[in-house]
Amino acid sequence: MPPIHLDYLGFFDWIWSSSVKVSFLVILLLLVKLVVKNRIGARLHYWLWVAVFVSLLVPWAPQSSLSIYNLTNLDIQKTASLYGGTETPSRLSAAGVGFSEQEKVNSINQIAAAPKPSVLHNMGEPHNALANYRFIHRLLFFLWLIGVAVLFMITGLINRRFAKNIQGLPVVDTDLVSAYIRAKNKLNIKAEVPLIQTKIITSPSLYGLFCPKLLVPVGLLEDFNPEQLNHVFTHELTHFKCKDILVNWLTQGLLILHWFNPLLWYALIKLREDQEIACDYLAIEKMGIDDPKEYAFTLIKLAESNMRVSRIVSMANLLGTRSQIRRRIGMVKVFRKVPLKWTLLVISVVSVLVYVTLTNAKVNNSGTVGKVAAVTNGKSGEPITQSNQSSSEQNGSFNYHQYLPFTPLLPRYTAGYQLTSSQISSSQNMPPDNASGVGYLAAYGSYAAFTISEGLPKGMDPNVSDRSTKTQIQIGDLPAILYVRTIGDAYIQFTKDGVEYTANNIIGGGISIEELKKICASIAVPAKNPPSDIYIGKGGTSATDGLSFNTIQAGDVVIPQGYKFDMQNSMIYIQGDKKSETFSLYYTNTKGTSTPFINVQMIKGDHPWFAPVATPESTFDMKQIDGIDVKLRKNYNDRLPAAVFQNSSGLRFEIASTESQAIIETIVKSIVQAHAKL
Repeated sequence: MPPIHLDYLGFFDWIWSSSVKVSFLVILLLLVKLVVKNRIGARLHYWLWVAVFVSLLVPWAPQSSLSIYNLTNLDIQKTASLYGGTETPSRLSAAGVGFSEQEKVNSINQIAAAPKPSVLHNMGEPHNALANYRFIHRLLFFLWLIGVAVLFMITGLINRRFAKNIQGLPVVDTDLVSAYIRAKNKLNIKAEVPLIQTKIITSPSLYGLFCPKLLVPVGLLEDFNPEQLNHVFTHELTHFKCKDILVNWLTQGLLILHWFNPLLWYALIKLREDQEIACDYLAIEKMGIDDPKEYAFTLIKLAESNMRVSRIVSMANLLGTRSQIRRRIGMVKVFRKVPLKWTLLVISVVSVLVYVTLTNAKVNNSGTVGKVAAVTNGKSGEPITQSNQSSSEQNGSFNYHQYLPFTPLLPRYTAGYQLTSSQISSSQNMPPDNASGVGYLAAYGSYAAFTISEGLPKGMDPNVSDRSTKTQIQIGDLPAILYVRTIGDAYIQFTKDGVEYTANNIIGGGISIEELKKICASIAVPAKNPPSDIYIGKGGTSATDGLSFNTIQAGDVVIPQGYKFDMQNSMIYIQGDKKSETFSLYYTNTKGTSTPFINVQMIKGDHPWFAPVATPESTFDMKQIDGIDVKLRKNYNDRLPAAVFQNSSGLRFEIASTESQAIIETIVKSIVQAHAKL
């Protein structure tokens, strides 16, 4: 038997998203009920509320152009806006979403194994953002779970204690028994529903879901005439006929899951109120009362008996709060048949409201060949187009072959998400193993609901260090591997036409494993649009290729004894018409002291990763070295470079090291002199 994977975080996401959607329906339904008031029957008022709670059970909703979320740019089920803003391409790659460890090194680490403090600080932000998101997501899940557990225990304990304390005796009063039997016969009830006297209640109540019994308070009904007793028993047995206690339990269960939503608590109060009024109307019809005011007098007499309202879920009471009693008496007095046209009109209006509030926004994703779908570039939110033509060599399409040996493919089925970012990573001779690598990453959803990474087959597992299962599956005709991690997300990896694909449903994105399988099976549409980001990493002798500035050589830098040159590498980052570049020389300490490296970087461009860290001027000393203003770090801080300076052409230099300031000044002087000769 295949393992069962519990997507508990996905279930939590469905709970809050469906709760938000139904809240819109509750608000609109309240407005409708306010407008129609007594123009529709009491039973219809009641069943409209039941429709709200039934809607919370629907696990999936279709897309519709009539959905209200088309007007708001809010797709509640398909975003994770609760946890943060839009995920940018750089954040995705920095966090390594959908990439293996080697791909992360090749795509974003411009100095590879040579850590530069200022760069590492900036690179830590994206990783921390994803880590913070996951922490907040799990924290909210556990808070919700605690609330569910507490409310579940309270509900269970109250009902259990009530059941143990009933200790009632069967009713032997002939007037009560006769009235009760007449009411049962009138409603054609054949089931055994015992009539029990008990001191624990003050109002006649139907109690129990599986073994129902009608409870009456001791001595309360002795002053009621046979007609009034008939009113009381018929009302309570009508609850039995209508399965109202089952409805109460179902709604209570949904409230336990949605305990955080005050609108649903209010809806339950109104449901119980309308339930009693609907029962009043049905009881009046069954008894054939000519003058409904007689029934109203029974309610008044019960209210005058100083009865308390019980909140037990397994119980249906004849009374309610004083305001509820006043409303019921008012509606009973004007009891009449409601015109069919009003019933049909309200049902039609509410059906439309259910449709527009519970369906998802219509998304024009890539569904058929030749169709053009609107997506966003993940940077500014401006629309671009995604063509599904089978050929990738159309005029105006992006030439991926200048960076990749294959044309990336995108899925036709995207579960309603939009393509929000894409990136290319290409590396040559990059550490740690001097292996070349290329990759393509596509992210869908405002916070990366799922990602698809593509590259040459490596024959290795994706970055699933804490995976809990590894299962062989099929994606169409292709064998694939499903990895499911203990934290709730999953990876599917398969190879198609010489390209390895890894799809990942991000925690909180709302994509189930079954949907992820469908996404993988539909990966067949060649990508046309330019990627949001391009990362080109090079190491070794090729490190200087493609750079727009002349670089110094490893031997130009005067370094203290005990160090040796280890590696050089570069990173070029392209985003639209913007381009940033960095070149790094890395020296290692051969003595094994506490100063393990010296890293010299030449930086051109203003990408955030390459930009200087914003720090107070007080943390640096300013000094002129060979006519160049140089910032020298006063005290060691692993988030700050040891020295920063810029030449007249705008090329910025940064040195990362833990050596003394005197040694750093010597290094700076050698760099200034060497670059002046280029």
